[in-house]
Amino acid sequence: RPSAAPPRPIFRRGFYGFVIVAMTLLTVYVGKLYVIEHEQQQKAEVVYQEVRENKGWLSRIMVVEAALITFNVVLAYRGVKVWMLIKRIKIGQIIKGIRTRLAPVRWTIRQVSRTKRLVGWTLKPF
Repeated sequence: RPSAAPPRPIFRRGFYGFVIVAMTLLTVYVGKLYVIEHEQQQKAEVVYQEVRENKGWLSRIMVVEAALITFNVVLAYRGVKVWMLIKRIKIGQIIKGIRTRLAPVRWTIRQVSRTKRLVGWTLKPF
């Protein structure tokens, strides 16, 4: 009867084969990661170079934005002051008084406008 190969050497060869395949796949994966890292470093270097070139413009833009924010704060402050003044002098009551006095004036303006349209229509050449 022929003797079968003992299982230990077969297992050992299979294990070493598995380790070699795993190491090969790991090498390929690390190579891909290296390429990706290199591309990312190149992109980052381009961005850093653009930032260095545009640093003057960026600082000017920041100054302009700060000036605009300050201007908006001043306008808001002045707007609140004007609103408080309007509230204090009760401008709403003044407007209501003017509105009641303007009713006859509005009616007269409407009548004049209608009359003007009628006269313009009748005098229009054929």
